[in-house]
Amino acid sequence: MIYPKQTQHYTALTLNAPSIFNWLPDDGRWLGSFGLWFALAAIFMVSVACLYSRKRTTTFLTTQQAMVFSCLTPFLLPHMHERYIFLGDVISILYAFLRPSRFWVAFLVIAASFTSYFWFLFGKLPVPLAIASVMLGVACVFLTFDLLRSLYPGAFAAQREQRVRVEYLAARGPSEPHCEPVGPGCPSPFLRVGEP
Repeated sequence: MIYPKQTQHYTALTLNAPSIFNWLPDDGRWLGSFGLWFALAAIFMVSVACLYSRKRTTTFLTTQQAMVFSCLTPFLLPHMHERYIFLGDVISILYAFLRPSRFWVAFLVIAASFTSYFWFLFGKLPVPLAIASVMLGVACVFLTFDLLRSLYPGAFAAQREQRVRVEYLAARGPSEPHCEPVGPGCPSPFLRVGEP
């Protein structure tokens, strides 16, 4: 069998790929196994979040899911080559066309990927791979958070309402009576505590 032999051929944690392992020491003995299990756990949690969401599937939601998995997987897994991010490059172009206001995400993914191809094409890197890893890492964090916000909009709306309430209570002066924000349908935006 050829494939078990190939798994032992490359021992470096990253092979010119912008991944999380560019920030860590190249110790494949324990970081390789830990990185594999960490990546599997993270991808499994995002998969479960996608499966149990009651959100209706749309073109953009499917593109978000494809973008997260095509970028997050090579970013977190050890022993990745630069070519494994190519699918993320292609889907990021579609993502940028569907949401032009988020073109910067596609730019980060493509710039990180192109930086890693530079070594193969020209024999030198325009910027260190650690910087390309930061670009891809920022894109992955934003994409994952944005996907979860799309899948569970109610959970993030409750946090926003709580933050607005805390900001209001922090901004009111000590001489003002205690007021609470109320929900939609109330004639006044704030209701004094104790009033009906």
